[in-house]
Amino acid sequence: MRVKLADPAIRDLDGIAAYIGTDSANAANRVVKRILSALELLRDFPNMGRPAKAGASRELVIPRTPYIATYLVLNDTVWVTRIMHSAMRWPPVDDE
Repeated sequence: MRVKLADPAIRDLDGIAAYIGTDSANAANRVVKRILSALELLRDFPNMGRPAKAGASRELVIPRTPYIATYLVLNDTVWVTRIMHSAMRWPPVDDE
């Protein structure tokens, strides 16, 4: 099984690193490493995340961080679609 990051997940990871990096480059590196290490576990355990609230995706709570990764298992590839702060409203809800 391979683990790949979709473009939105790459942008999310870059944004996380940039945001945390404004305070501490070391902290940003630690958080990014924790996220990537957790995502690598999906290579051997693709169903370890909980079913997502919407759609066919799954959610992996990243240990020792406030982040959640959403992903899909397609054939022999785990596609990480987003990496979001747990305080974000996901999936988006119309306020109308």
